[in-house]
Amino acid sequence: MRSVLERIEQLDAEAHADLNAVTDADALEQFRIKYLGSKGVLKSLMAQLKDVPKEQKPAFGQGANALRKKIEEAFNARKSNLGAAASAAGGPTVDVTEPGLPPRLGREHVITQTINDLIEVFGRMGFDIAT
Repeated sequence: MRSVLERIEQLDAEAHADLNAVTDADALEQFRIKYLGSKGVLKSLMAQLKDVPKEQKPAFGQGANALRKKIEEAFNARKSNLGAAASAAGGPTVDVTEPGLPPRLGREHVITQTINDLIEVFGRMGFDIAT
């Protein structure tokens, strides 16, 4: 039983060491893939549940779930810290490589705007539009 719990504790220490080494968003994504991804360390740990002796399964399951929750919380905290640091550093919050909105030429007539607003309001109330 000690080997199973020692493995969970070892993964906990490794995950927190790796998370503390994260300095940018790319490294954070690599951490997420390594530990929380569909082929990550935590998924493989849970797959080992079938190999654990019956009397050790409850302790193993509780330890693995607690570890998953702890790593997810630490990941989310680190993600918000990196996001706040990037915005404080003046990093772009808009992806400038994406195509922008096409420029509009002119605008709708005031009566057309009013009609569209009324159609939207009545549509939200459940009415259908018929012309």
